[in-house]
Amino acid sequence: MKKLITPLLVIAAVAMSGCSTTQEVFLAKADPNRKIVTVSQVPGEGNSAEMDSHLETALRNEGLSIKSPLPAGTRKSHESDAIVS
Repeated sequence: MKKLITPLLVIAAVAMSGCSTTQEVFLAKADPNRKIVTVSQVPGEGNSAEMDSHLETALRNEGLSIKSPLPAGTRKSHESDAIVS
């Protein structure tokens, strides 16, 4: 019986370790004293117009002013406080 338990525990440990994953998240550096009031949207590649519209509606519901969309790949804008994609 003991000979059967050890291999089963090893198999269970290997099976559970195969399900693990990692993810890296990078936060943008922002001035905590500066409020975000205006945002520009960079439409995502593959997003439908309906999805972009839902995102814009959600931003408006948060009280943000939406500027005109920017071209794909844009990372900075002097016209808005933040860029959303």
